[in-house]
Amino acid sequence: MPKINTKLYLTLFLPIGWLLMSTLILIIASVSLLHKKSPAAKSNYSLYLSQPRSSAVLGQSITADDTRPVILDKYLTSQGAPLAGYGKTLVDAADKYGLDWRLVAAIAMQESNAGKVMPRDSYNAWGWAIYTGKNSGFNFDSWEHAIETVSRGLAVYRDRYGLITPEEIMTRYNPDSTAAGGSWARAVSYFMDLFGSYGNKI
Repeated sequence: MPKINTKLYLTLFLPIGWLLMSTLILIIASVSLLHKKSPAAKSNYSLYLSQPRSSAVLGQSITADDTRPVILDKYLTSQGAPLAGYGKTLVDAADKYGLDWRLVAAIAMQESNAGKVMPRDSYNAWGWAIYTGKNSGFNFDSWEHAIETVSRGLAVYRDRYGLITPEEIMTRYNPDSTAAGGSWARAVSYFMDLFGSYGNKI
């Protein structure tokens, strides 16, 4: 039987053994830490989604907020529009009457640049009840009153006459534009598309 060289064993193999053992311990500790729950997992995170109609809770701790009002307010604010700040009112009314959330704001942009060009103190950014040959129409008490009335009126257009798209709505809302080639509907559609894509910028 060959004799073990004790000196060689102590100087060469023993340190290698300790190194392998230490490496194994480090690997086990690292895997254990990776599987351990992070305290951050218990925190609340706020997520923005583009379409939900109300706040909801995802899982147990992640809150989902509706960004539609945020999109409208950010765009209207960027334009210096008097209607800025009423994004939630616009979206709530749209949901209440089953309208596209972009429609009422888009009509306001087309008719008055969302309130920048309208009869003073009328809150009528939509040209509502301004008929051919008239210079003014309905005077509302507030933006909330105006948004509610216009949204309800557009729902009547839909339910009574089947008018849903800007092109269809134009036939009653602005028949002169229908006869002239439909620029009103094109402008309303443009702003609706703009609101839809503006969400990518926030």
